[in-house]
Amino acid sequence: MKRQTIFSSLMMLAVLAILCGTTAFPQVLDTYSLDRPYDVVQMNGSKFPEFTGTPVEELYVYAYHSSTSSWEAIPFQIDEKGTDSYYSPDDGLLDDDDELVFMARDLGDLVTPGNWIDDEASKSNYRYTIRVYDNTNNAKQGWAYLYKSSTLTQASRKSYMNYDYQNDRVISDFFEAGYNTNGVLTDFVITAENGGNGTDILDRQKIRLAGLLGPGMEYEMNEDSIRKAEINYIAGPVRVIRRIRNNIIVAGDTLFHDLKMTSRFHPFSMDYSGHANFIEQQGVGLVRQSWDFNANASGMKFHSTSNRNIVVDGASDGTLDDSLTHYALNWMMVTGNPGTIYAVNDLSFVGSSQRLYYWDSSSGKTGDDTHDTGDNKSYGDMGIIIKGYRIRDTLDFKSTIFFLPANQNADIGEPMQTDFANPLLTLTSYGSFRVGVADAKDHSQPREFYFFPNHPNPFNSSTSLKFDLPEKAYVRLRIMNILGQTIQTLVDKSLTAGQHHLIWNGTDSHGNDVVSGVYFSVLEADNYHAIRKLILIK
Repeated sequence: MKRQTIFSSLMMLAVLAILCGTTAFPQVLDTYSLDRPYDVVQMNGSKFPEFTGTPVEELYVYAYHSSTSSWEAIPFQIDEKGTDSYYSPDDGLLDDDDELVFMARDLGDLVTPGNWIDDEASKSNYRYTIRVYDNTNNAKQGWAYLYKSSTLTQASRKSYMNYDYQNDRVISDFFEAGYNTNGVLTDFVITAENGGNGTDILDRQKIRLAGLLGPGMEYEMNEDSIRKAEINYIAGPVRVIRRIRNNIIVAGDTLFHDLKMTSRFHPFSMDYSGHANFIEQQGVGLVRQSWDFNANASGMKFHSTSNRNIVVDGASDGTLDDSLTHYALNWMMVTGNPGTIYAVNDLSFVGSSQRLYYWDSSSGKTGDDTHDTGDNKSYGDMGIIIKGYRIRDTLDFKSTIFFLPANQNADIGEPMQTDFANPLLTLTSYGSFRVGVADAKDHSQPREFYFFPNHPNPFNSSTSLKFDLPEKAYVRLRIMNILGQTIQTLVDKSLTAGQHHLIWNGTDSHGNDVVSGVYFSVLEADNYHAIRKLILIK
């Protein structure tokens, strides 16, 4: 009996401590568990309606790390979209189509509602909790917090990326990529910080277009046919977007005019995409896009969806399996001491044949009988080749390159492709620093998702939970303890629009009474996610 009295007294002291704002209980509800360090998180401004019209320079992203009990300002950028997408000036205010970008590797832990950064201006505004999770395993997740403040400074943020416009070179902490004067990609370097050796292994990105304009009028276009017209770009701490506008010259004539190609660079990767309309009069019979490496890649190994352990040495490797899975992703990679270049390709099906292109020969020839370019040698030249007769389809393609540490095993191929096919998902919720104080809003006819503070709070035997749904939604409402464990699920089903009331009577899922203490109600409804603190005193 005496032990029970002591326990009850300690529990009451702990509850009072929480009510007074101290940290007698942990301020972390769940911890970071994602294992996708190369992934980028991109969210539209429409995810943050309470911040619509806010100057983007007053928005900041933070993560909380329980290992150090500290908040960290993480690298992020907000890219505004004007009349010419990213490349024309906008109004400097957050709009629905603006994009917030940050890295999954920088996320942190889920904190209690009253755990806030040390900034008074932010405490007078809402903050958004951003939950990022793996769609293939919802238990893998991490959190970031979007704050609004007029007193914070962007100087505290580190930067991953830089773009040297004069030399047309993208510089990350983990790789470098450079272009020649015609705008052709000619450099790949994986830095020592990323487990590479700092050696340039790329001869160039190769592009081939060949066909027949008429009887006896064969033509061939390659990357040397490109004439750079203009480069547009934006550059920030997390990504660089580079758009090049080209003219394609063949036999002195402009075959393609104002052809636009866009590359997006992130700390560990680049996306290269394009769109081309082929008409019968162009007589296109062959299209190839590939990455040709130089002699520094000798000794590396080539792997793909259907091939393993092909040594890159500038000598013929005989017959490889050049099949591709159509209407699906296909991956390929070269890996060795300089680092690892991993590519996953996604393209529409055009022509009559789409095959893997791989050519390893220093003899000056190519695997498709087109002219060689660059150093006139091929070391592990890898990519995709399309053939047909007078192709008259629309080709949409996207190739994503990851820059990874040295000597990766081929076993990473399929899991990375699976991750690529299943981008990380996000959920947002917002709340104020004044935990437990309801906003003065008319909720008689819901216009937005909202989770009210429970009442009464503290409570003795039961408490009422109330939330608004502006539309029909799948709702999950759970009660969690301070360890982040779910002890009771009050609802897990689709509900109609309107205001809903539920009662929690202080029991677990087995109907057993729980002890006095602090608990949390967690509401998830479509993309809305909110948490309220419950205090049970018996």
